[in-house]
Amino acid sequence: MFSFIVLSIILAAGIDFLSADVVVYTSGNYKLTIVNNDPNFDQNTRQRCIDTFFATMPQMYDRFNRNGCTRDVVITIDPGYNGVTHECMHVVQRYPRGDPGWLIEGIADYARWKYGRNNPAAN
Repeated sequence: MFSFIVLSIILAAGIDFLSADVVVYTSGNYKLTIVNNDPNFDQNTRQRCIDTFFATMPQMYDRFNRNGCTRDVVITIDPGYNGVTHECMHVVQRYPRGDPGWLIEGIADYARWKYGRNNPAAN
């Protein structure tokens, strides 16, 4: 089960939470903060994001980067984007320079294919 804390205002460097709905979820050693900037964000979609994060991050962490990946992730809800597993893989990758881009994106797409929970919609 996930524990959660509803925060009315969080001030963090580089992230503007002042007008957003912010909720923090934890499970084991993992922490997910959802910053919701979409007033129409469906609760079922929110739950699918939470479930996807906590189901896929530990698997990708164990397989690809046990030593350098953060377990404290902030996801900002943008109504025009759908790619939780792909983006979580970028967190796991944490390559210092981001080179080569084609390989980094290919690995993230592989992670979406391998671990994604809604692959038909992501294709």
